[in-house]
Amino acid sequence: MHNKNKNSMVRGWRARAAMVVMGALFALGFGSVGLYALKSLTALLHNAWAVRSWQAVAAEVLDSSLQTIPGSEGGSTFAVRPRYRYQWQGRTYESTRVGVPAGLDSDNLDDWHHRWSARLAAAREGRLALQAWVDPRHPGEAVLDRQLRWRQVVFMLPFAVLFPLVGAGALIATWRMLRSTEPGGQLTLGTQTPGAQRHTPRHNLVALWSATVFVGMMALGIAGAASGPSAPGWTSLVAGLMLLLATALAYNTLRTSRDAWAYRGAFASFQPPRPTAGTTVDAMWVLPPHVAVPAHVRLRIAHYRIDDSGSGTTERLVEELNAHAQRILPAPDGLRLLARFDLPADAPSEGARRSGDKVAWRFEWLDPKGRIVMAVPLLVQADASISEPAVDRLSRQARVAVRDLPAGPLTDTLPPLPPGVCLQERPDALVLSFGQTGWRRFGAVALLALAVTFSWTKTREDFGLWLELPLLAIAVHAVSRRWTLQARDDGLVLDNASWLWRRRISLPVSCLQAMGQRWLYSRNGPQGEVDVHTLVARGVDRGGDLRLTPGLPAEGAAQIAQMLRWASAQRGGRFSPGERRADPAPWSRPGWGWTLCLLWGVARLSTGA
Repeated sequence: MHNKNKNSMVRGWRARAAMVVMGALFALGFGSVGLYALKSLTALLHNAWAVRSWQAVAAEVLDSSLQTIPGSEGGSTFAVRPRYRYQWQGRTYESTRVGVPAGLDSDNLDDWHHRWSARLAAAREGRLALQAWVDPRHPGEAVLDRQLRWRQVVFMLPFAVLFPLVGAGALIATWRMLRSTEPGGQLTLGTQTPGAQRHTPRHNLVALWSATVFVGMMALGIAGAASGPSAPGWTSLVAGLMLLLATALAYNTLRTSRDAWAYRGAFASFQPPRPTAGTTVDAMWVLPPHVAVPAHVRLRIAHYRIDDSGSGTTERLVEELNAHAQRILPAPDGLRLLARFDLPADAPSEGARRSGDKVAWRFEWLDPKGRIVMAVPLLVQADASISEPAVDRLSRQARVAVRDLPAGPLTDTLPPLPPGVCLQERPDALVLSFGQTGWRRFGAVALLALAVTFSWTKTREDFGLWLELPLLAIAVHAVSRRWTLQARDDGLVLDNASWLWRRRISLPVSCLQAMGQRWLYSRNGPQGEVDVHTLVARGVDRGGDLRLTPGLPAEGAAQIAQMLRWASAQRGGRFSPGERRADPAPWSRPGWGWTLCLLWGVARLSTGA
């Protein structure tokens, strides 16, 4: 046992050492590039301010050329290369500088290099008088254009701001890993002080501001590219959307920062610190003196269910216990807001699982509009004397995301099928085809939008093409979408296909023993509210659940599961006696519909030419 623990600790330290090395390399790479870009941008802005005091003199062009520099991945950049002569206080000097020092030597941001090449050619032929700006303190330095190129600034700004921030974030994360005493430690939303039983709310302002700055810089960069005379029309649309997103994100970040600053120093305390289901808990916010508290404060204990079975996580509020805060006279460290709550007797524990969903309890302070001001986790413990209920006591929308469908008795009679599902018996498989009425309607709407867009932009090919291609791809995918499920003698085959893409996954027969239905949503029907579910295979998609059907009525998922098990029992051992074929690897590949989109784009471009 000692050797096992020692080996586990060694592996943990090795993993942390690898993460430290990777973080250091990440910080070094991004930090060095960012600092270089920041230094260049700072020098450019400083020089642009300095040349304002330089003196004007007449210049004579000796030679000039426009150099085209091909890029490594296509495209070209341009650089104007002049040589001119000027006089200052009786002495003659030569220079090759056109723009403000520290700027980009070559680029294709706009037509600045072409314009200056034409001006230099005209000055060399005597058709244009040219003047230079000379540094009185260093007469050997001169420029022809002392105006700051703002597109160049916008282009350099993301590198000068984002890369240092990314490098600093990687450096901070590396430093925290170095200072951590436990390998593989995790960061939490709140901190709990042993003995004090209190939680301090943490606002992740660093992440919010980093995301805001990142999106803002990207929006400025796209806006700068879209303002060029040679930029296609679609870049203006993308720039507008990015600026709108950056504005909304900045508003949310500023509001969150304001709340974090207004409620700084506040923390929550509970008695008992780890309450048990069915007991009473006294929850209290302790506020510093500078916090302004409204007349009526609403506090609640919220019960959330978190679905983390997929690549992301989604949470929904399923239960809340509300109370109005009781004010306690100001203490030396501020005001206290106290509320008392009675926890349900069958409340599950914090972090427990209910058929795939994770349970989370939080103590929250709500503003008059019902928005959460502050929230901290509450460590609820289930009552050990009460067994876990077979069915969740909450409403059907709040119940567990996945409910197991145990195998029932099978007979020779063909099980029923839900409406919209077609059955076809083939020599190699029993095929279930699911209706795609919603997708067909969506495709019809996309085709109508494509026709309207084509008639609106038929004289603006450069702009209309970037609107038409997404609509055409959506329409082709929606109109041709198919969803089939095959029950073979050696397992199941899930086939999601359209003219744009096809995905096929083969599952073993054993997956039929671990199937469940997941609640998707509820809709109003002729008979009232109807729950829509989907059939899932448990733990077969990289450890997660794999969705087998589109949305079906609540009993439809159980009927499909019964049909698949019946087909497996009917076919098993009759078509491949004595052997079992290997499961083919899942695959996903594009379809021929992309050729249609490509031909559409070529036709539109040739029409524009």
